[in-house]
Amino acid sequence: MSIELFSLKFLIALLGFLVFGIFAWKKIELAPAGVLFLAPIYLLKTQIGWLPLNFLEILIWGTALLWLIKKISEKDFRFLAIKKEACFWPVILIMFGVIFSTLVSADLKTSAGILKSWFLAPAIFGLIVFDLAKKREIFKKYLWAIIFSGVVVAVISFIYLLSGQLTFDGRLKAFYLSPNHLAMYLAPALILALGFWFEIKKKWQKIFFVACFMLYAVCLYFTFSYAAWLAIFGALIFAVLMAWRAGRINIKKLFIASCLLLAVFLIVFSSQLGGEKMESLFNSDRSSFQSR
Repeated sequence: MSIELFSLKFLIALLGFLVFGIFAWKKIELAPAGVLFLAPIYLLKTQIGWLPLNFLEILIWGTALLWLIKKISEKDFRFLAIKKEACFWPVILIMFGVIFSTLVSADLKTSAGILKSWFLAPAIFGLIVFDLAKKREIFKKYLWAIIFSGVVVAVISFIYLLSGQLTFDGRLKAFYLSPNHLAMYLAPALILALGFWFEIKKKWQKIFFVACFMLYAVCLYFTFSYAAWLAIFGALIFAVLMAWRAGRINIKKLFIASCLLLAVFLIVFSSQLGGEKMESLFNSDRSSFQSR
């Protein structure tokens, strides 16, 4: 959704950015958590002069500016040590390739927009996270932000589902551009939530997590995004194997967990046999399977 500059909606958003900026300045180490929680606002777009922006980009660049001012004022340049990390040169090579591709692109405007939104902004945000998440507890708060953001999105999506606001082919997309986009946002949140299951101790927390899992699962099911289902199944198998390797479960529990996951996987996919989407996936000349 595009929002006009200086419209009422934009001014309300500007007030929100101002509040976020004050919070980020006082608690800069928690600013990435706020960005991650508000990630779905990338769907809101505006344009400042000739420069198109989405609201998530504005949030990232604003956070980057505050972070840089903090670093300069404190004369803290330890983040430059990232060049010693193993990830540094691969990132540089990727950025070099993307910049070169942009320069030789036939559509410079579109390519520059992709460079700005899909590569530069995430790379800058990654640098900020790398610098601020030195402590495990801080990094865990970033992960919690993703989980709770997913819960909010799932609640809103569930309301869409109950009200029957689905796509023409009966899939749930909520306020996203497509069901696959919704599934891609909820799937990582689900996996992260499962990862934290082993750390929660209180009964009310476990009840809350079970409710979240069920909400995630229902929304993900009704997206009918087969790729997301496969990705979740693969991640769960990997998680079970890692739990066994870490000594949290024995070989018997590993076997039982693997069988249960396989059974759930087969049940979910068997429910689609003979369905319209499954049939069109393999038989239609315009299906995503055929295009790939």
